[in-house]
Amino acid sequence: MEMVWMLLFALCLFSLIYTYVLYPLTMRVWAKGEILNNDDCALAQLPNATIIIAAYNEESVIETTLSKIKESVNFKQLEVLIGSDGSTDKTNEIVERFAAENVNIHLYVFERNGKVAILNALMQNATHQLVVLMDANIKLSNDCLPKMLMHFTDNNIGLVGANIKNVTNNSKELKDISPYEDAYVNNENELKYNEGVVFGSMMGPFGGCYAIRKELYKNIPTNFLVDDFHICMNVLKQNKKAVLAKDAWCYEQLASTLQSEFNRKRRISAGNFQNLMVFKTLLFKGKNGVGFTFFSHKVLRWKGPFLFLYLVLSSLMLFKYHLLFGIMFLGLMLLMCVPILNWLLLKLKIRIPLMQKVAYFVLMNIALHMGFVDWLTGIKSGIWQPTKRK
Repeated sequence: MEMVWMLLFALCLFSLIYTYVLYPLTMRVWAKGEILNNDDCALAQLPNATIIIAAYNEESVIETTLSKIKESVNFKQLEVLIGSDGSTDKTNEIVERFAAENVNIHLYVFERNGKVAILNALMQNATHQLVVLMDANIKLSNDCLPKMLMHFTDNNIGLVGANIKNVTNNSKELKDISPYEDAYVNNENELKYNEGVVFGSMMGPFGGCYAIRKELYKNIPTNFLVDDFHICMNVLKQNKKAVLAKDAWCYEQLASTLQSEFNRKRRISAGNFQNLMVFKTLLFKGKNGVGFTFFSHKVLRWKGPFLFLYLVLSSLMLFKYHLLFGIMFLGLMLLMCVPILNWLLLKLKIRIPLMQKVAYFVLMNIALHMGFVDWLTGIKSGIWQPTKRK
């Protein structure tokens, strides 16, 4: 029995080190010196594209988003379809004003059915073969869309993600989140770019802005919570490549509170397990390294909370055999208490950056675990309240 617990301890410890350290480092070394090939075509040579945005009560951001789209250097080559998902604020009024001034902007009004239903419906109305899927709160740089679309000159590429950058204001709540979420996003951007360079199997775009060949789009089940990953995996399943356009910048405002970010991660986690059940056979797909990147980047990370729990349990069971395991157990238990201690210090207006970073990491893993429970108990609807942002 001791040997079994030793093996479990070693396996969990190695898996965590591999997931958070060795795999990203391996991909960084593997991709070093490589660049994502694309033809830097002239603006006139860029293909036409359709932009699809699902919007629900986005009056605070939709005007800025559409204004940024109009500033895009290839705006005249774009068709913009806005699907209002039962909005009850001034979203429809704002979009109608833009549509009246621009013949290539169109509003579609739906009953409240959720984002996935809007995407499935509007994809049928897209007149161009390249489709950009955007969130309503995304701000594009002027050349973001051309920088993405030029990659489609490679016929093997089926999906291209933009490079997302978080933006914040000066609120204290955002200062408690932004450094750690920024670090996470930056690391993910680098890892996804490296996966695209080495294999052409980027593990999902950031859902705020990415482009796909319309022919590769498959309708998403309406109760699915993470549509972008579902779309990307279907592209890889059809033996096309998914990459990140490193110089295609767009900007998204960070969630306004730690609670909002926790809820968002929990929802994403539940959606991840939905996707795992659909695409689990891709774990055995060798072409373009899909199975390798799927397991290393996503599946092991989704299992992270369980690996931590198994590590705690195995170190507890081995406590009596060696002091090292006792120290490991106490250290892990202390780690689990860090969010509570950090919360108490924040109440006293004391901020310790290292403690905040550890607390953020622990809380996001708790969110992953709770998302798993949500998936296990059943997800009947994909309708959700958009993350509140300041």
